Amino acid sequence: MTGVTGGAQPNEAGVRGRRARRALIALGILAVLAQMVVAWFTVVLGLGWSGATYLVAVAQALLAFGVIAWLLVRRRRLAALVPIASAALTVALLGVGVMIARSTACSDHELALAAELAPPPDAVVDFEGGMGGECVARLATEFTDAQVIAHYAAEFGEHGWRTDSPGAEGGPDQGIAGEKDGVTVQVMLWPEPEVDDAIYVSDLTDSPARGWAP
Repeated sequence: MTGVTGGAQPNEAGVRGRRARRALIALGILAVLAQMVVAWFTVVLGLGWSGATYLVAVAQALLAFGVIAWLLVRRRRLAALVPIASAALTVALLGVGVMIARSTACSDHELALAAELAPPPDAVVDFEGGMGGECVARLATEFTDAQVIAHYAAEFGEHGWRTDSPGAEGGPDQGIAGEKDGVTVQVMLWPEPEVDDAIYVSDLTDSPARGWAP
């Protein structure tokens, strides 16, 4: 009886060890898959996000794979928490990036010239920084597209702006843009109801790559 009992104990320990290894492998697979989702989400955010905070977010999302592997080698189940921490860090960096963009995108020169152009009577235009670092204001008005274009055409003409239609590939079907003292203002009117009409301001003397020049 003693021999049988003694032989069963190592066998039972081996079974527990194999089960623990299988559980750790399954946990590792789930952690890697979850981190792949986090990394994909972080990169997709980059389509409308730029700057140092985006680079840090991408770097930490990729580094997280190494952290997961390091924890799994040491048989630490904390690996399951890495994707959660990485996702939280990505969201935090996104928030910081948005605050930085909104506080720095619109220069005093841009805002001073844009202020010359009165919006439609029923609209309130507040310029702020967008995700990509652009200076933009949403335009919500009961005016039709034709009325908006006519309104801004009159404003541009009254204040000495040179005007034209944006006409850029992939741009809105309707709109109008003006240029004065190196600053362009684009009134973008999109046909899709789910896309907000907007006004973009770009200082071409400060950053030639930004915006559209008529």
